[in-house]
Amino acid sequence: MNRTRLGIIGAGGIATRHTNVLRDFPDVNIAAFADQSLDRAQELATLAGAKAYEDFRQMLDREQLDALYICVPPFAHGEIERAALERGLPFFVEKPLAADYETAAQIAREVAAHNHITVVGYHWRYLDTTEQTCRACWRVWTFSSGYRKVKECRTSSPKQARLACPCLQSSSKSRTFFRPTKHATN
Repeated sequence: MNRTRLGIIGAGGIATRHTNVLRDFPDVNIAAFADQSLDRAQELATLAGAKAYEDFRQMLDREQLDALYICVPPFAHGEIERAALERGLPFFVEKPLAADYETAAQIAREVAAHNHITVVGYHWRYLDTTEQTCRACWRVWTFSSGYRKVKECRTSSPKQARLACPCLQSSSKSRTFFRPTKHATN
């Protein structure tokens, strides 16, 4: 059986979770890890029987990879995805795609221009349990006020609520109020 050779960029918590799942697939070979912390990359490399690199560029230059998992913090996106596109490597990128709209839009344009296979990992967002958790953790009330729908969500910020809570879909005729709660985190 031909095994898909993966490289994983980033060696934090989410990379560890992906590694633990991927190493059980019989058709996947995790070949290399790259992280600015060589110690963390080495820990995961040891777990998966792979090589460790401190610089993702070295990993991409030295390894014969079939695809990448990009598991880095939001601020680190952009250069890594462009390097993958230049090498024709399909990639899975852990959310969010970027810390700012401009970087995300540029990556999306480059992906489209290359007609490239990519995936952004928003898998938790679309589980029914996400909506159930949202409703349990953040009290959301909807009521009519004339023709406008008004919602109140208790969370630490409007951005956090919209990103985490699929039941907070706004429209031009709705208004959302946010009040911090003592249990909310940013």
